[in-house]
Amino acid sequence: MEVVKTICTVGTLFCGLDVRTENGKIVEVHGMEEHPVNQICVKAKAMPEWVHSERRLLNPLIKTNGKHKEASWDEALGFIADKLSDIKKKYGARAFLPNVGNGSIWGLGSFMAKRFASVYGSPNFGSGGCMCFVARPVCNALTIGAHIVPTFNVDNNCIVVWGANPVNSFPPLKGDLISAMKGRGTKLIVIDPRATETAKMADIHVQIRPGTDCALALGLLNIMIEEELYDADFVKNWTVGFDELRTHVKEFTPEKVEEITWVPAKTVKEIAHMMATKGLSIVTGVGLDNCVSGSQTIRSIAIINAITGNVDAPGGSCFYPRFPMKLLAVPERYEEKQSVGFKYPFFSRIAGGTEGESIVDATEQIITEKPYPIKALAFQGYNFILAWPNTNKVKEALKNIELLFALDIFPNETTEIADVVLPSASCLEREEIILNASGGRSTALITKGKKVIEPIGNSQPDWKTWMDLGKKMGYGEYFTWKNEKEIMEYMLEPSGITYEQLDKNPGGVHYAPKAFKKYQKNGFPATPSHKVEIYSQQMKNMGYDPLPTYHEPAESPISRPDLAKQYPLMLITGAKAPGYQNSRFHDIPRIKQYMPEALVSIHSKTAGELGIADGDMVKVETQNGAINIKAGVSEDIHPRVVSIGQGWSEANVNFLTDDMKDRDPVTGYPNFRPLPCKVAKA
Repeated sequence: MEVVKTICTVGTLFCGLDVRTENGKIVEVHGMEEHPVNQICVKAKAMPEWVHSERRLLNPLIKTNGKHKEASWDEALGFIADKLSDIKKKYGARAFLPNVGNGSIWGLGSFMAKRFASVYGSPNFGSGGCMCFVARPVCNALTIGAHIVPTFNVDNNCIVVWGANPVNSFPPLKGDLISAMKGRGTKLIVIDPRATETAKMADIHVQIRPGTDCALALGLLNIMIEEELYDADFVKNWTVGFDELRTHVKEFTPEKVEEITWVPAKTVKEIAHMMATKGLSIVTGVGLDNCVSGSQTIRSIAIINAITGNVDAPGGSCFYPRFPMKLLAVPERYEEKQSVGFKYPFFSRIAGGTEGESIVDATEQIITEKPYPIKALAFQGYNFILAWPNTNKVKEALKNIELLFALDIFPNETTEIADVVLPSASCLEREEIILNASGGRSTALITKGKKVIEPIGNSQPDWKTWMDLGKKMGYGEYFTWKNEKEIMEYMLEPSGITYEQLDKNPGGVHYAPKAFKKYQKNGFPATPSHKVEIYSQQMKNMGYDPLPTYHEPAESPISRPDLAKQYPLMLITGAKAPGYQNSRFHDIPRIKQYMPEALVSIHSKTAGELGIADGDMVKVETQNGAINIKAGVSEDIHPRVVSIGQGWSEANVNFLTDDMKDRDPVTGYPNFRPLPCKVAKA
């Protein structure tokens, strides 16, 4: 029997784990006392089930005559290498687009995938962040120079959870919220059309019309400015464009905001006064990202943080310094630098650096082959059949693909259609480096996940798969490391932190001291003005709105009342179900018990009017398609809104979404919410 201290990389909180093994098999998982995030969720507790599941992919597979057959690693990598060589000769290196899923975005496998793509010559790289979350770091960077992270501590006076449900999606944060509210009397405001688990804890729950969050944020700014509820010293010394903002938001009176958002004018005023305080911490979620005004909403919230004096301040939202490290990509190898998604320069530059990370145009580009063809796709821990919008169009695009290979732990809809499937080791079967290891908190902490057991079957870590493929293609001079330790030592070199330090400190190593108001010494060095850019000249220069501007969704009840007659309800997609990580773990018994099947959440009043009872099979239809799904009838959603989670193979919500209409013009994010829809008994 042995207990190994490691880190969970299944989600993005990177919780510390004590993993107990017997005879090389995982039997029990607990939180690691030394780590700042150790209140683990059901995904970690269920690790013995899913790591040792009989459904694990154990050997490479090559599709022959439409059926997968087991192959050796040498055969599988040789097949891919030959195909990639042919594609490069015929179409150029840009024709290759690798993609990395949520569980791998920050790991060695992701860094090595970027290295392989760059050595091959392709500037393309995609991840789950190209459609969620990364919009917030990008738009925060445009406004205040870097991403800011909400804090939970004794200095909180007001916490706002906006478009998120952390009690469900980030369970360890539930204790932070309860501690703040009960122990210190902190006020909690939740802005969400759903009465989520977090909303039920709130002092005020704001059931906003989906897609109108920017209008609410501008209305809050108007009240704060008109009633002089802002930090005048901070505004004077550390912002540009405040006077322009004052004029810009005047039209967003509480009454106008009520008309747009469904939020009563009285509530708009009340939450503006509650938020105009020191110790304001705003938690934002994916609910803000995927609509036409997503980037402008994020900018507006950053400005609220700034003018109330809550940027990098106690109880507010803070920066944590970037970890100094060597990256693995070799950009000088790119044939050309025009990547997929080049039309969104801010997203590509800030999110992906020289790699140009973006896949928002991928489906369209695969079909049209403009500005150049995409012929090879790779997916590492990424079930894109369920993740990408407009599934029918995705399936059409696949007819133009000459090679698709997948690296994964379990079979899924993507591995099913792949030409080659390569079995991945789980996070407990490899060593891993974790850069932001403080569980979403603004602490500069780096940790290392230790290997708990040997890889099961013939699976192997993804970093090794990319290295082996690179060698198979004749790029051996770029892939000389022998193991994880050598790779980490190379990447860690600029930081002064050693592999041995991380190995001896399972709870992590702090690479920078905690400090507030760092701007008083250095300003905001990453913005052109070195101040908070309420008015963004760089956005204006690129043809975008320089001040946060609300845009009514193109197919809303206001912009298209004719459409609303045919599709009277508004669909929001992507809500996280307890225990699942997007499409993962849906067949693990310990996790499945929390939500055994896909549901469309619908208000009891609306369901009654439609003759729908709880548990009925219903048809949900948008202009893009239709799916059958069970009805979950409750009081926990606005009567004019319905909600469907993402990642269910039996009810793939992306048959209902579109990849091109009403996209955010800054990030290119697709419109996953709101979508006009109708619901009827199936």
